Amino acid sequence: MKVRLIVKRIVFAAMVVAISMFLTLPKNAVAENENKMSEYDSAGTHLEKTAFIQKSISNPFAREQRISFETKKDGFVELSIETPQGEHIKSLMASHKKSGQYEVSWDGLDEFQRRVKNGVYICTLEFDSVRDVHSITVLR
Repeated sequence: MKVRLIVKRIVFAAMVVAISMFLTLPKNAVAENENKMSEYDSAGTHLEKTAFIQKSISNPFAREQRISFETKKDGFVELSIETPQGEHIKSLMASHKKSGQYEVSWDGLDEFQRRVKNGVYICTLEFDSVRDVHSITVLR
């Protein structure tokens, strides 16, 4: 009986990981550029990225997910969790920060302190007209 439950969880975890690999981000999201600090606008003009979420491999079974990000200058930082459909789950940070590296933990709860369902979520960093996104998988 326990072996069956473990096998079901492993299969489910594999399915969620596979889905997260093919996850389509919202149209207005700027895909993570493998932590390179530059990108191009629609006219092909080179832009210097002022903030980005650092690429990390998180444990989807952990109670907390750690999110690291870096800003290249002082400014107002907004960090939030959303569903892939764009539904707001929780604001993790909305404050002025100096340039540097930061780490924030998400406990897997929404704004109302309810545990979120298993699945893929989007962490969004907004800073100085830059929007960076990173997917987070939650399995329990």
